Amino acid sequence: MTNLAVACRALILLPAILWWSGCTPMTTLPEDEEKESHFMAGKSRVNSMDYKGAIESFEKALEANPPSASAHFELGLLYEQRENDHATAIYHYQKHLKLRPKSHMAETVRLRIESCKVELAKTVALSLVNQQIHAQLNKLTMENTALRQQIEQLKAQPAQPAPPPTNRPPVVGVISPNNVGLPPTTPPASRPQPLMAASTPSARPSVAGTYQTYVVRPGDNLKRIAERHGVALSAVLAANPGVEPRRLRVGQAIRIPVPNR
Repeated sequence: MTNLAVACRALILLPAILWWSGCTPMTTLPEDEEKESHFMAGKSRVNSMDYKGAIESFEKALEANPPSASAHFELGLLYEQRENDHATAIYHYQKHLKLRPKSHMAETVRLRIESCKVELAKTVALSLVNQQIHAQLNKLTMENTALRQQIEQLKAQPAQPAPPPTNRPPVVGVISPNNVGLPPTTPPASRPQPLMAASTPSARPSVAGTYQTYVVRPGDNLKRIAERHGVALSAVLAANPGVEPRRLRVGQAIRIPVPNR
């Protein structure tokens, strides 16, 4: 009876085991990952220097086999070396380490992550400097406008009338041994000094505000959004520190830095 019960249980669980083995991706070894058709197409396109096409192929390899650490590594190299997209490269390198922390490429991947972080920090620091310059130019422009308005108001005021003449006797110069034979001297009349316009350094007007909001649409990614708005991807990442590049949602609000004009 015991053997019969075991056999019945095996027959009941067999369909579930077969379904699970057919629907769950089992490709975890590097050799198996690199035999996947999209992965092989990606390697072929890299050899033919079609880097855009290679990225598309490796991304399809991830869709077919999400735990493909090899595909993540290839995408990390392409985004770092061919696209200068260091943020996305860091994402794929970190995915590779998470899936295969003890691979023979693990130490190389860690070095590549540090290098990408250095490059990303350079672009983020430059973006912050540009924002500070923007704020200073905006302040100078406002001050310059206020001074010009004050000058226009002073020009619009009526001129003050000259004082009436007085009947005072002329001032006679004092005779001394130093000025004998010279005509009497009188103090020079004071003249009103013309009003000079205050000179301020001209400043280029800057755009009002620092960011604008963009709502994610189907098919968007951070790189395409940055290119569409004419700003660096690193600046978009710096403005959205809590956003993960590969987990964008349709309808999600993204802050876009306003580019210099």
